[in-house]
Amino acid sequence: MPQQTIAKDIMTTELVVAREDITIEEAIKLLVNNRITGFPVVDNTYRLVGVLSELDVIKTVQEANAPVLDLDKQVNFTKKVRSINEETTWHEILQTFLERNIRRLPVTDAEGRLKGIITRSDIMKALFYSSKNRK
Repeated sequence: MPQQTIAKDIMTTELVVAREDITIEEAIKLLVNNRITGFPVVDNTYRLVGVLSELDVIKTVQEANAPVLDLDKQVNFTKKVRSINEETTWHEILQTFLERNIRRLPVTDAEGRLKGIITRSDIMKALFYSSKNRK
């Protein structure tokens, strides 16, 4: 991988996002219909406020411990999220994935507004295309 590769070179910019008041039902629909395992949560100004994953949905359902599941209940998503900026280097990106054992890494601007996301799949694609270009 070229050492000059930065976050904006490999991030996905067409994003599935949710607002803070997302319900269990809405979260499940977004996850299943988009065939993804998680997505960023933003406020009304598109500032990153968290990430919602399949595990967050499972935890919310388990914590409800109700005989009948209330799909209108809000999901308790992960609010303590590490993000990077568009100029973050390839090495720093990989280091963050390894140190935090995460599946997705939001990319934000200086004001904290969501610009994109890098997933493990994006890393694999970058490695694949880099190796193809060397042949």
